[in-house]
Formats: sequence, C-alpha cells, structure tokens
Amino acid sequence: MKKSVILASMVASFLMSGTAFAAGKASKEQQDDAEYMMRKIVEDIHARKLRTTVTDTTLDKSIQVVGAPVKFMDKKKGKNSKELFACAHVSLKTKIRNGKKVVHQVKRTDELCKGTKSGKVLYVADIR
Repeated sequence: MKKSVILASMVASFLMSGTAFAAGKASKEQQDDAEYMMRKIVEDIHARKLRTTVTDTTLDKSIQVVGAPVKFMDKKKGKNSKELFACAHVSLKTKIRNGKKVVHQVKRTDELCKGTKSGKVLYVADIR
C-alpha cells in the first residue's frame, strides 16, 4: 500500500513539473506571430515616417511589441546597384507572456529600405 502511494505521488509530481516546464516557454506559433507583428510595425513606421513610439498588442495581451524610430535616411545608395533607397531604422522590444509571466523577450533593431525608382524593398532584421 505504501509503495503504491509513493509511486502515485512520484508520477503526479512528474506530470505537474512537466506541464509547468512546458508553460514556461513561448510556443513556435507565438514566436511567429511576434515576428509578423514586428515586421508590420517597421513597415508602418517606414511608410508613414512616424516619429513616435508605436505599440501593438494582441487581443489576449499575450504578445506586446513596441517600436520606436531611430533614424530615417532619405538617400542611401545600394551596395550592388546605384539605386537610391529611403530607409528607416527601428528599435523593437517584444514581450511574449503566458498568463502574467513573461516567458520570452526580444530586443533588436531592424532596417527597412525601399528603392526610389524601382520600389524594391529590402528588409534587414537584427542590425548590430
């Protein structure tokens, strides 16, 4: 009887710790959603030349992305072509939550450039 109680308690503790461990990580779907939100914020800041901080939050408040413009460049030459690009550097901070606990944070600077003649779009993530 005592052995079965000990065995049952060990099994229960392993199951509880496994679900708690899984709840402490951001899922691949959440990370993909956050990546999409970050790109959209950079595109909005570049398209409208916004000078203020932009915040985007999901409806369930599990993902929050804050983007702030760092620098706008109207004339930047491309490396391979002689075309001029209009560029925007944007600083991004992302928090992914499970409940009230933050399980994943991302801080990075992205750059979006658009060609003045051809309209070619260049997106570079995580510029250092």
